[in-house]
Amino acid sequence: MAKLFKIHAKSHKVLDHIIPPAKGKEKSLTTEEEKELWSTLDATVLQWIYATISHDLLNSILEPNTTAMEAWKRLRDIFQDKKHSRAVTLEYDFTHTDMENFPNASAYCQHLKSLVGST
Repeated sequence: MAKLFKIHAKSHKVLDHIIPPAKGKEKSLTTEEEKELWSTLDATVLQWIYATISHDLLNSILEPNTTAMEAWKRLRDIFQDKKHSRAVTLEYDFTHTDMENFPNASAYCQHLKSLVGST
């Protein structure tokens, strides 16, 4: 989902609202008109983020006066934490799967494949 959202943002030339530009490529907003446009575009990207996530996620990242980049970072942090937890769980399941608990080697291998496939 994040990859699709990045493509969407890039196609609308607002990727820098969720991913900081490389050092030296930052844009300086000098006029009030540029600042207003940045703010409007940022609100649009923030609306896109909010519209594409579940209500549970929305409630966990929703904060007043936030930017699209801050919301994106909070979502990224949530999913990175979940990824780590999932990896720990899968490693435990994989190492604690005993062949003696299966009727044959094929069933054992199929179970291990299903664990690997769920990553």
